Amino acid sequence: MSSNRPSTRVRSSDWKIKPFPRNQTNTVAWNVPLSPTDISSLIVGFRPKDMDDKWFIYSEGPDRQGKLRVNFHRSWTGLKAAQVVVDVTSGSEHVGSITWDNGEQAGRQSLDEVKGIIAGAFKWVLGVELSETAAAVSRVSGL
Repeated sequence: MSSNRPSTRVRSSDWKIKPFPRNQTNTVAWNVPLSPTDISSLIVGFRPKDMDDKWFIYSEGPDRQGKLRVNFHRSWTGLKAAQVVVDVTSGSEHVGSITWDNGEQAGRQSLDEVKGIIAGAFKWVLGVELSETAAAVSRVSGL
């Protein structure tokens, strides 16, 4: 999938997307180190060619506090599956937290399942390999 990566930054308006369902999200800390090269891939995001690519990924920011919000939407429904907040402050780049849809439509996934799915999207879609500890939390099929 990563061969479809755009050369310009993906915007939220590039795909028909929907927000998280109301009152159906969980947020937890997720401390995973990243490199400056990883940050560039997260900023650019991913625009699917078609729904078979499974993910539409775009980022917002970074804001004044150095926070980049990376949004993961399922390409076929446009539903927001997760948001990862990344600290892009030079020298301390890392994933800080993850928020995910924990509603019935998303299958009420556990934290380990969600981390596994998002770690897979980082690797196979964005070309960013999370540390083995973070990625090994769960080896689930979600891509």
